[in-house]
Formats: sequence, C-alpha cells, structure tokens
Amino acid sequence: MKRVLVALALVGSVLLGSTAPAVAATTGRQTFVVVLRDDTSTVYGSGPISGIGTFSEDPNNSDLVTFTFPDGSVTLAAPSTEESESFNEVACVGRFSFGGDYTIAHATGAYAGATGSGTFSGTGIFVGTRTNEGCSEEGGRFILLARVSGTTTLP
Repeated sequence: MKRVLVALALVGSVLLGSTAPAVAATTGRQTFVVVLRDDTSTVYGSGPISGIGTFSEDPNNSDLVTFTFPDGSVTLAAPSTEESESFNEVACVGRFSFGGDYTIAHATGAYAGATGSGTFSGTGIFVGTRTNEGCSEEGGRFILLARVSGTTTLP
C-alpha cells in the first residue's frame, strides 16, 4: 500500500507540475555612485545590483562604461549629452561637468540579462602643477564624482 501511495504522489506531481513557486524578475530603483581619484576607481551600487566595485571605460568607445562587482559586471551605454568645462591657467585648475541618459547594454555573471535605463550626472576637477612653462598634467591630481540613477530589472 505504501508503494502505491508513493507512486500516486509521483504521478500527481508530474501531471500537476512542481509546487515550487516560479522565480520572478526583480525590478527596482538603481543607484550607482562613481568615485574616480587619480588612478583609483570605486563604484557603489544600491538596488537590484548592489555592492562595491570598479569602473572602466571602453578604450575604443568612451560612451560605454563598465562597472565590475564581485558577482558580475554591467556595461552601460551612456553618451554624454550635457557637458561643460573650464580651465584656470593661473591656478592650473580645470573643472568639468557632464550628464545624459543611459541604458544597460550588457551584463555578466549574476547580472546576465539585466535591463534598465536612467540618467547620470557628474562633475570633476583637475589640479595641475605649475611649471616655468605653465601648467603641467604631470604630478597633477584628479577627482570625479558621478551619480547614476534609474531602474534595473534582473531576470
């Protein structure tokens, strides 16, 4: 009798399907804060993609930026549509700002298949060194802060 009940239970689960819940996509507000300082980059992710990672820019296409986290990476198509810059040759200080819209172009690892879009804006400053010939980038300091916010869906 016990074998009959087990067999009926198995047949029933095959015919009716699994009782495990379906995995739903995760959609949520996404924020990245990017800090570039001289040769160091840090990205802080909050939302469906969370954690601390690094930033890199495609050397062949500056509109593509990649944030790499321990569980995977996400590449954004982020063309800058708002830009301004100024440089003070007396102080050897340059300032710039930028902004635009982004879309998720590619993702790997735990974020594979991610989709999303939003806006970004940032500002940066470069302090060069004064030489007899004027300003020099050599020995200069650089910092950039950017905020990326929108919506991300993970499959």
